[in-house]
Amino acid sequence: MYVLDGRFLTLVAYVDGCDAATDGALLRGFRDWLYPTRVGTSKPSLTWPAVLKFARGLQGELTQEEHERLIDDTFAALDEFLASHDHVFAVTTPTER
Repeated sequence: MYVLDGRFLTLVAYVDGCDAATDGALLRGFRDWLYPTRVGTSKPSLTWPAVLKFARGLQGELTQEEHERLIDDTFAALDEFLASHDHVFAVTTPTER
């Protein structure tokens, strides 16, 4: 996906805005699912963007390459989460018959 300025936090703002527009339905359960799938423990104390940064061992200012990796990680995690939870917002691919 094209992110206007190529920054991870711009994507975070967009995704959080979409979540707000759905009254929290879009990301309901995402953080609780994300932490054990990306970090390996089940007690999340971080926001979902912080979990993705933590999973990559990133801190402080990000390089452009790190922004790009986190953007890719975000889409991969959202795709996996929405598909695995039979979520109303999951994008499905038509199967051949």
